[in-house]
Amino acid sequence: MKKILSLLLCLCIMCGMVLSVSAVTYQSDEAQLVPALEIAEGFETVVSKDMTTGEITYSNIDFEENDADFSSGVSEAHTEGWFPTTAISVDSNGISNTVAPNSIIGSDGRVEVSDTEVMPYSAICYIEIDWPDGSTGLGTAWMIYKDLAVTAGHCMYSSANGGWAESIKIWPGKDGYGFWNNPYGTAKSSALHTASQWVESEDWEYDWGIIELDENIGEDTGWFGIGWSSNDMTGTNVTISGYPGEERYHQYKMSGKITKSEALKIYYNTIDTTGGQSGSPIYTSDNIAYGIHCYGSSTENSGTRITEWRYNYFTSLMD
Repeated sequence: MKKILSLLLCLCIMCGMVLSVSAVTYQSDEAQLVPALEIAEGFETVVSKDMTTGEITYSNIDFEENDADFSSGVSEAHTEGWFPTTAISVDSNGISNTVAPNSIIGSDGRVEVSDTEVMPYSAICYIEIDWPDGSTGLGTAWMIYKDLAVTAGHCMYSSANGGWAESIKIWPGKDGYGFWNNPYGTAKSSALHTASQWVESEDWEYDWGIIELDENIGEDTGWFGIGWSSNDMTGTNVTISGYPGEERYHQYKMSGKITKSEALKIYYNTIDTTGGQSGSPIYTSDNIAYGIHCYGSSTENSGTRITEWRYNYFTSLMD
């Protein structure tokens, strides 16, 4: 086998749950390359990699000046998801597995998705990441537009694995081993975007990423709406669905309540996750995603919250 699959850390700073990524905060080798840009409170500097040329660029984007949607008079907003002709599933049948308790809180309550060709599961993607150190990482992403997928920042940049991913492939709705279980085929990354705070120090509050794809695969899969809210989201019912490493190629889901919310993070000790589910959507019953699952432990799992600035940046890429 050309590359040895390394289990990608997908979880908490306290325990490590990403396949092949360390969740410990440290200074990356590329930190000195980050320009000293002034960042207003609530705003972020974006670091992007062109996958064709390898060029790295930095952008300081202020939506307050450039985008009418960024308004202090609004406390929340969301985009509408787009559903192709496939049905929207509310099925919850499946099986559960008992796995190592590094991120299973009590007994494992996840169930396998029985049909990955209906929304929202068709828009959730199994991903493989080729790292500079020769290892391959596993993770999850989800479509937000015809050629855009959201994932965790640590699924595209990891100092422990040599820096920026060399390539990322996605398989939406994958349901088993082999090319015959890829109902929508595959697409490759053409550009990657994340926060400079992630590239500089792998700060877990900025662990988000956008994958631009080389084809409009979302026209077949459909895509999630994305949302932000300045309100306390504690008590909100959400679902996380993705591709756990121990059940590679198969999608699993679980629903529960957000148990704590902060400005940049949301927490849920009611939902089980394991490595490989990093990058999964944290979404409500109307298929609007408000966060990105990234970390977990035996007592608390958590994700990166979609803020107003992140919402505006993500939607600015939809052309």
